[in-house]
Amino acid sequence: MLGRLSPWQQLGSVLLLVAAMVVLTVRTVPATAFYERYLPWIIARSVGLTALVLLTVLVSLGILLSHPLNRSTWRQTKELLVWHRYLSVFVLALIAVHVLAIVLDKYAHVSIVGALVPGLAGYRVLPVALGTVALYAFLITASSASYAQKLPPKLWMGIHRWALVIFALAWTHGVLAGADSASLRTLYLFLIAIVAASAAVRYWVLQQKSPPQSPKGDTTT
Repeated sequence: MLGRLSPWQQLGSVLLLVAAMVVLTVRTVPATAFYERYLPWIIARSVGLTALVLLTVLVSLGILLSHPLNRSTWRQTKELLVWHRYLSVFVLALIAVHVLAIVLDKYAHVSIVGALVPGLAGYRVLPVALGTVALYAFLITASSASYAQKLPPKLWMGIHRWALVIFALAWTHGVLAGADSASLRTLYLFLIAIVAASAAVRYWVLQQKSPPQSPKGDTTT
């Protein structure tokens, strides 16, 4: 179904789905003073954590797709690439809801300007700024996916390698911006361990496949 839609139509469809889930949650959870006061924060936090989990899977899939063994032995690109694309749409939609919810939270003091311009938030300025930078970097990386056949391969791959930096920024944003990060320590450590292990295995395989270099001054052929 999603494969027949344009990228913008895919994003709109996912946004509607996420919005429907949020509305359903709001309508079914009993109203209390605590709930009514912190509802925007609860939505922003839960949606943000979901986006981080999916971003972890997205980055790990990207590492798997570019893995040397996938190109030579596994050959799972066709099967995994479609999920890689769909996940990027879901992550972007969740981030949009996350930003909207935190802006609507009057206790967070994060205006739309503070959410979109690094350094202007009234709440935990540095962590929020890291999240904003991660968002823009993600938009650039995700947008470049549509130009894989038009951009020079080295440039396209160079842009996509920033995915690890984007994950690091988003992960740090979640840890530092969340008031409940201490209780989620296990989740944060698990997510970063997945990406770190995926990157380490890929790097190790590349090192094993690299031809040995001749000693300096060796003129043998």
